[in-house]
Amino acid sequence: MFLWAPAPLLNGEGGGFSGLTVSPDYFRTLGIPIVEGRAFTAADTVTSEPVAIINEAARGAPGFHGRDPLGQEVQTVDNKMETVVGVVGNVHSFRLDVKPWFTIYVPITQSPGPGNALLVRTAGDPLVVTNVLRQAVQEGAAGAEVSRPQTLNEMISTSLAAPRFQTALLGLFAGLALVLAVLGIYGLMSDAVRRRAHEMGIRLAMGAQPREVLGMVLRQALWLALAGIAIGVAGAAALARLLAWFLFGVSPLDPLTFAAVPALLAAAAVAACLGPALRAARVDPVVALRWE
Repeated sequence: MFLWAPAPLLNGEGGGFSGLTVSPDYFRTLGIPIVEGRAFTAADTVTSEPVAIINEAARGAPGFHGRDPLGQEVQTVDNKMETVVGVVGNVHSFRLDVKPWFTIYVPITQSPGPGNALLVRTAGDPLVVTNVLRQAVQEGAAGAEVSRPQTLNEMISTSLAAPRFQTALLGLFAGLALVLAVLGIYGLMSDAVRRRAHEMGIRLAMGAQPREVLGMVLRQALWLALAGIAIGVAGAAALARLLAWFLFGVSPLDPLTFAAVPALLAAAAVAACLGPALRAARVDPVVALRWE
């Protein structure tokens, strides 16, 4: 059962916590590591000392003041004082681009309540065991019902639907921009080669090799492309903070990205210039001089 805590207290100070009531196997089922201390056990009952587990993010809560949280008391949303017995890894419960909240876990054996969520780890297809699970729950608790079964992958996919759409949209716009840039470079270089046909004819007539003309045109185009790429990289680095909210697990200044994208743009520029450069290398000196 999820406990929403708009302004719960940690040792008498506001912290902005959320809380979860979980069973002893919750962390093992979801693969959440125990960083320090212990997990809940069957010995944590309503007659034993109230205990709680916090996530690593909660170490930075004001009430701890940098001290070891184990053995300290926290106040949960129902105003109970719980002794911290463990620290677990952080979980992005809402969105991947939002930092993990300060979270307090309490054992369900000490804070039972209705409407609990049941998590089951299976070795095969989770949907295959849905009917078996529903029957087992009904047999174990009269009147209980399993509603809206959903796999963890489906839940994650639903939460990522909006970011995926935004990423796909940005990717589409980026692809269109790249196509337009390639077409623009191709048109610009074609016009430049046409205007310099007389020069190319003279060079070839004076003994220049076609490969030399080809290399000259490609070098000139590539220098212009590299200048544009340098300006673009500088602009992207300056706007990195504005792009950070689109990213998760990748730095806005990711070295691999900043190396791969300029390389892709340079390759696209060379491909766009290749056609006009080949035409320049095939210019017939007699025809070019006569036309001029």
